[in-house]
Amino acid sequence: MREDVIATRLRLGDLLVRAKLVTEQDIAKALERLAVQGGRLGDNLVGIGAITQERLNAFLHRIPTEPTDTKTIGIDDVDLMAMLLKLIYRDRLETTRQFIDAIKLPYHIVYELIRMAIERQLLQNLGSRYADNPIDLSYSFTETGRQWTLDSLSRLRYTGPAPVTLEEFCDQVSL
Repeated sequence: MREDVIATRLRLGDLLVRAKLVTEQDIAKALERLAVQGGRLGDNLVGIGAITQERLNAFLHRIPTEPTDTKTIGIDDVDLMAMLLKLIYRDRLETTRQFIDAIKLPYHIVYELIRMAIERQLLQNLGSRYADNPIDLSYSFTETGRQWTLDSLSRLRYTGPAPVTLEEFCDQVSL
């Protein structure tokens, strides 16, 4: 859990630096203050005077929120499942953890897509090879799934992370 918190803080810091709202030195000072006083990175950046609370809040509201389900992504469920299966096929992925990293969606959505693929007999669960954590479950294509994925690749060659909506993209590039 601590690594997730640190990664989130560093990500916010990277985003603020990229937007030229703070400097890397500001991030370093805020992290030093955070180590002593605790709190969140943003609060510590405000505390050292690197950014105002209003400017930080305005920036944070521009960061896209994590989708709650496949409907909020704005892509048809079958198309989203096809994106995942094409990634699995192209990159020879096996575990849920690898799927999440490739498609850049949260666990609960990837799990929903995996469940859809299993129900359609496109993927089969091989169980867990290394741990009892569901994120480490392994999957493989059924013959039907392999053919379905190849057909999907012939229709649309895109393989990569799930795209964001045009509105979210415009918000991000207009920083």
